[in-house]
Amino acid sequence: SLRAIARALWADIRAGKAVQGGSTLTQQLVKNFYLTPERSLTRKINEALMALMLEWHYDKDEILEAYLNEVFLGQAGRHAVHGFAQGSQLFFGRPLAELELDQLALLAGMVKAPTSYHPVRQPERALARRNLVLRVMAEQGIIDAEQSRQLQQRPLVAAGDSTVGLSRYPAFLDLVRRQLREDYPEQVIRSEGLRIFSTLDPNVQSIAERVVAQRVTALATTDNGGDQLQGAMVISEVANGEILALVGSRDPRSDGFNRALDSRRSIGSLVKPAVYLTALAQPARYNLNHRLLDQPLILDREPEEPWQPQNFDHRFRGEVPLLDGLLLSLNLPTIRLGLELGLGSVAETIQELGFTRPVPQHPALFLGALGMSPLEVNQIYLTLAAGGFQTPQRAIVAVTDRDGHTMSRYPLTVDQTLDPAAIKLVELALQEVVRRGTGRALQQTIDGQLNIAAKTGTTDEGRDSWLAGFSANLCAVTWVGRDDNGPTGLVGSTGALPIWGEVMRQLPLTANFPSTDSSIGWFASEQGGAAIAAPAATGCRGGYGVPAVAEFPPPGLSACSRSAGDNESSGGSPTDGLKWIFDKIPWPYD
Repeated sequence: SLRAIARALWADIRAGKAVQGGSTLTQQLVKNFYLTPERSLTRKINEALMALMLEWHYDKDEILEAYLNEVFLGQAGRHAVHGFAQGSQLFFGRPLAELELDQLALLAGMVKAPTSYHPVRQPERALARRNLVLRVMAEQGIIDAEQSRQLQQRPLVAAGDSTVGLSRYPAFLDLVRRQLREDYPEQVIRSEGLRIFSTLDPNVQSIAERVVAQRVTALATTDNGGDQLQGAMVISEVANGEILALVGSRDPRSDGFNRALDSRRSIGSLVKPAVYLTALAQPARYNLNHRLLDQPLILDREPEEPWQPQNFDHRFRGEVPLLDGLLLSLNLPTIRLGLELGLGSVAETIQELGFTRPVPQHPALFLGALGMSPLEVNQIYLTLAAGGFQTPQRAIVAVTDRDGHTMSRYPLTVDQTLDPAAIKLVELALQEVVRRGTGRALQQTIDGQLNIAAKTGTTDEGRDSWLAGFSANLCAVTWVGRDDNGPTGLVGSTGALPIWGEVMRQLPLTANFPSTDSSIGWFASEQGGAAIAAPAATGCRGGYGVPAVAEFPPPGLSACSRSAGDNESSGGSPTDGLKWIFDKIPWPYD
């Protein structure tokens, strides 16, 4: 009451400090929403004055409703549980509107001391407290004595009996909360009864959770990181950037560390498409048939020891086509290419692909010495999948108030940041990675006619295993590793790839198509040169050719033509003409 607030305020002023510890419900609401827990006369005076203002402007039912939406009811992992709605999900696994009267009585009884009356940790105290509330309700005529007696006979439903808990999808909802906080204060999110319409696809989420849990657990039992081995996955739609699924742990119900959002790990060879994209955006200078040198390289790093990077297999191949640097994930040609292009140019490409934090500019960048979360990696590959159109990922479609009135919409935003022709060449190269490069194990689980584009990634000592890739409609990233950054013995093709393939195999994928765009021309392959599966309409001999920006034909190569290179007139099997391509391709491990 106003009189009680004024009496407590006068007692505090006379004492010169906060001596009236008790607070009215309105004062507690003000303290929780607007003030710190500091015990001082100044804070107590502010609390009392603000409570008087609330009492003046709102009726008691409105104040009580706000209080019940905000009141602390305990802890769920690292999250504080505020409000009866969250408490209902945590303790009973049901929406608040579906609770029985005895369950509501338990929540009401917990308000005084949530820890002391926690139904799992203190079931006897919680039961006694609930029954006290039911007796008081009978004494005050809210329910009759017989109803109170029957309700008190019911057993206490512990949180452990709930299959829903606070959240079925804690990692995904963590992302939703973070995106909400960009537009709404915390007190509004917790107390205004907002209705959030998310992009979550429960079926896709369920598949991703099950496969990550099963596969990572199986990998852990084969001495690849042991019980500390973890995994994460993000899946989004190419057309609109909507996130369909997000897994932050091998335990999908864990609401602890969210690796999909917060684990910034070196991305290894996942960065290489950005290096090659930077080159292919200069078609007068570079094309997929352009030669790179695969020979030993020593870089000075004074005052440190010189850096002598190696290919994964410690082999040197001499001159290789630019395509093979990406196809076989060769480190030395990639570093040489990156140094020609310049650190600044490659860093700029990474940011144009959607990475928003500063990019460290040192030569190790070309091998993926750049920390990203799986969500950040997915944004980069989403831009590749969308043809150079950057579409920010989103987990929320719209927000309404409790009455259904729209408060915010999150419309699709698209920004073309990169040359579509160069992007298409990189996509075609990444499709070839799956056909005969480091990602070819995907062919064991995914139909080859889908023309999946993908890239593996591995960091030193197998500390991180990555696979990022896309079909025409879905883009996904998988990571496997240890939180302590310890070695796992896994590479991209043995850790993340099987998980990615098993998940995507179960989803409705649409095919990436080889380019027949007029801006891309197809040219006849030469021995020891680049070769990518070509559309039949191009007439490339043996079904393979070299795509390039049409205005800049690769030097020395002639355009594919039905009349000049028809398979039927060439004599012999199409595969005979490709024998030279495959004879010298080593098994890639990256």
